[in-house]
Amino acid sequence: MIESPVPPHTGSPATFDPDEVRALTAAGSPVRLPAQWAFIHEHTPSDAAYLILDGTAAVFRGRRPVATLGPGDLVGEGGFVFGTLRNATVASRARVAAVRIDYADLAALCDAHPGLGRRIAELGQRRAA
Repeated sequence: MIESPVPPHTGSPATFDPDEVRALTAAGSPVRLPAQWAFIHEHTPSDAAYLILDGTAAVFRGRRPVATLGPGDLVGEGGFVFGTLRNATVASRARVAAVRIDYADLAALCDAHPGLGRRIAELGQRRAA
């Protein structure tokens, strides 16, 4: 895909406690992504977030690598938090197992678990800064 070196893991795997991970997993649909697959595209409409369960993904702004995410990381929350187009491209580095959570399901989950909703909003704010 892109030849630039990708930074080591820069995600936030401790963001969610085990109960929240179970709730996020139950709210979504499991997906398996092949290596080197861009599953989020910068400047496109956003409709879902992904919780990475296994594998790693590289985050790019333009063609510049800005982060590496791994198990326990949520990606795609920015569109949910801000209601905007995607602000980065995310591609699997190797095979990735994840859960795809549609924004409607994520909103219902955040309503039922306000603490989780706050953590997702905080995550979006940190990444946007």
